Amino acid sequence: MAIVIGQRWMSVAEPELGLGVVQEVDRRQVRLFFSSSDETRVYALQSAPIERVILKVGDSFSTAQEKKCVVESVEEMEGLLHYHFGSTRISEADLTESRNLSTADQRLLDGRQDTTELFLLRRLAWERRSQIQRHPAHGYLGARMDLIPHQLYIAHEVAERRCPRVLLSDEVGLGKTIEACLILHRLYLRGQSGRVLILVPEPLIHQWFVELYRRFNLTCSIFDEARCAAIQGEAGMGSTVNPFLDEHLILTSTSLFKKHPERLEQALAADWGLVIVDEAHHLKWTPEKASADYEMVEAFSKLSQSLLLLTGTPEQFGMEGHFARLRLLDAERYHDYETFQRETEHYHKIASVVESLLEAKKPTAKELAAMKKLFVNRQDLLQELTKLGQGTIEDGQLREALIEDLLDRHGTGRAVYRNTRAAIPGFPKRRVYPTPLSYPIGQEAAAEIVQNEIDFELGVVEKLSRRKLEKDPRIEWLVRLLKKHPEEKFLLICRYQKRAEALYEALRAKVSVSMTVFHEEQTILQRDRNAAWFAKPAPDGARLLICSEIGSEGRNFQFAHHLVLFDLPLDPELLEQRIGRLDRIGQRETIHLHVPFFKESGGELLYRWFHEGVDAFKHPVQGGALLLEEFLPRLRLLLGAGKSGEEDLEAFLKETTTYREDLQKTFEKGRDRLLEWHSCRPEQVAPLISGIQDLDKGHALGDFLLAALDHFGVHVEKLAGREGLGGRENRSWLLMPGHLMTDQLTIIPAEGKMITFDRSVALDRDDVDFMTWDHPLVFSLLDLLLSSEAGNTAFTEVKASADVAAGFYMEMIFILEPVCPVRYDLNRFLPATSLRVCVDAKAKVLDSAFLEALDAAGRSDAAKHALTGQAKALKPFVDQSRAAAEKEVEAQAKGLRAKAHEEMMRSLTTEIERLKALRESSGKAGGREREYLREEREVMGQAIHESHLRLDALRLIRVS
Repeated sequence: MAIVIGQRWMSVAEPELGLGVVQEVDRRQVRLFFSSSDETRVYALQSAPIERVILKVGDSFSTAQEKKCVVESVEEMEGLLHYHFGSTRISEADLTESRNLSTADQRLLDGRQDTTELFLLRRLAWERRSQIQRHPAHGYLGARMDLIPHQLYIAHEVAERRCPRVLLSDEVGLGKTIEACLILHRLYLRGQSGRVLILVPEPLIHQWFVELYRRFNLTCSIFDEARCAAIQGEAGMGSTVNPFLDEHLILTSTSLFKKHPERLEQALAADWGLVIVDEAHHLKWTPEKASADYEMVEAFSKLSQSLLLLTGTPEQFGMEGHFARLRLLDAERYHDYETFQRETEHYHKIASVVESLLEAKKPTAKELAAMKKLFVNRQDLLQELTKLGQGTIEDGQLREALIEDLLDRHGTGRAVYRNTRAAIPGFPKRRVYPTPLSYPIGQEAAAEIVQNEIDFELGVVEKLSRRKLEKDPRIEWLVRLLKKHPEEKFLLICRYQKRAEALYEALRAKVSVSMTVFHEEQTILQRDRNAAWFAKPAPDGARLLICSEIGSEGRNFQFAHHLVLFDLPLDPELLEQRIGRLDRIGQRETIHLHVPFFKESGGELLYRWFHEGVDAFKHPVQGGALLLEEFLPRLRLLLGAGKSGEEDLEAFLKETTTYREDLQKTFEKGRDRLLEWHSCRPEQVAPLISGIQDLDKGHALGDFLLAALDHFGVHVEKLAGREGLGGRENRSWLLMPGHLMTDQLTIIPAEGKMITFDRSVALDRDDVDFMTWDHPLVFSLLDLLLSSEAGNTAFTEVKASADVAAGFYMEMIFILEPVCPVRYDLNRFLPATSLRVCVDAKAKVLDSAFLEALDAAGRSDAAKHALTGQAKALKPFVDQSRAAAEKEVEAQAKGLRAKAHEEMMRSLTTEIERLKALRESSGKAGGREREYLREEREVMGQAIHESHLRLDALRLIRVS
């Protein structure tokens, strides 16, 4: 169908947007504007999830002037439809913006009925979609992750804000990236994020892409110069198309903008709702000068509503750098470095007050006096402080209120989150097994290979040796290690892809062990399959996975407990990242680190530096970037000096140890108890985790999904047991395209898709999709079903019973549908909600007891053509039933509107008042967020008030 400017289309993926009008169309994309929700969408022509709105003769509609009409005839002129009623002709462009087009009753009168099961599936789809849109866990369900309290707590705290602007600075291994992705996923699914830009250093692009795709089912578009040029090239010569408007979720590197300044100008003009910046500690700033990277991020910060900065660098790495990052988050609050320094000095003075409150101690007279000064503007709290000091009350709520107040008014408030391993339990122990090896006599090749690795790292040589490894003593040692532990799985990580491939070939010739390889030149699908084979339990799974450095990026292999460090990197943080594939929160087994090296070589020197100086094998590295910056020049010299540098080595190791111990003392001294309390509160996130677990265990999703897949012609085959997916009955399945009724289920590839409803299976198997209510397949099925006519009519035969008398009944499903800009996320208060009403032949509305009895009764479909030619006899009953039902649902809708409005006002007003009090008492910021909340409150209040009802489906029931 040709797309023409002025035509009416609606989004299959986002039907709540209302009717859209075509504003612009070219060879490759179409732009629709949805005026009722104030949203614009740009779609690629070949894959646009949109459907043309075409009325037929007899359909009712409303004009833009709210005049209700019935179509008498339709004509097309130059691609636009014109509808005739009486002597009036109206263009499709003048239709009302709301989706109030109802065809269900006319379909029934025309004798077009669907099966009862399809009607019930449609009814169920509306109920489930409404429930999940209001569920507190919506946006967190679909993450392929363990339900770790501190990660979910931070994500929920941040994502509930209307303009989240925070610094995520957990220690390595605690999951900053997962927290950021959780926040993004929640905001993205609920429509709050708008367009998203993720800025990362170039080496981390693949890690972020895989993390979002594999854990969250989000597909980022990676933008580099080639991609930008291709988009402009497709638009034609002399095109001024902004490539950054082509997608909604874009991942790119800062280097793109440094090499191509014109791309930065285009990106800044692209209107971002959320910007995420990883490795934010690289952004250099002083009161006198800022780096180019800092100025770039600052430009995005000023234009973006929301901003997430990620860094493992805590405040102790430099007050100036810490202030620089806070300034990006809120330039109004952190406007002057000297003022910030004074505030910080004052904050340290109240550390003992915080300690007393957190540990529920009786405050001393000095602490009590300090508290009265701190809370001088909180008369409600001051009245209780005397009792607290006297020990006459042990009021946990008062203590929490005082701590909340301190959090708002002192230090970095709610802008920074930082968890440390010292405060988070659940990490395993580490054991290191160093293996010194000797070069075989007459086999200098091994020595040359090892020295070449080090020289390549140091930049002394330009090429990495491609010698075969069959005679390398490390191969024989590895064969012996594998035979010594015949039941264990081993992960081996080396620096380069060629080395991983050579190791694989050498080992295959030496030992009969199931193994596979994992490197960057494989496709994501191949890597997932190889990782999945490694994850399979014995005897079906691979025992050894050989990875290039890419294996240390974002993967979770904690089902294995042996890590072979075939070579060692120079960077302590990269070494920690390797170990972190196994040493993760929730790991219950001791981690065994196997480190082979040649005696009197650079490999031994590196081992000793990491073991004796950095202490990297027994404990997580803290301050790895600082250690590398301080010692890398001398480390390079020692590696190049060989044996002649032995005396200098001992002094070097002692100096490293002293520096590392001083760093740890600084970290401990700088521990911020208030920040730790603010960053992880398990008791507050427990209900959210419980809610996710209940949905994981329940069968509601499985029942709906399998029924919907069957309707759309997808072949479903049980996998439990045969594929080794945990052996859990009815929890793992294979989906095959079968005889699809639609070409819009492209999410199921031709070769099929394995799915599971079991979180533990999903964590073990990267190649199996984890099915939750947040999964794109579930969204697709809901949207395909509810945006079509499927199941909106039925004629059911029911056997009479004591509770269901013989006669005719009409069941109707109405939808209470607000129209509101997606970015406000009205769904949390009032999603599109189905209202079910059943009336008898006398137009009497029946109660819930009757509906329950009706659902429990035996049923069958009436004859397929039972209603053909019966329109004249049936119409009075349909009209009478609809009139009675509309009265009933309007009364129900009134109550739903009132409840939603009350919840919305309470939620937003509380936060607005908090931000107002913060600004008045301390002169600090919150102005941007407060204004947005006021606007949101007004817009959503109006949308709730104007929410309308429409008939979605009806079922004629004959009880005999």
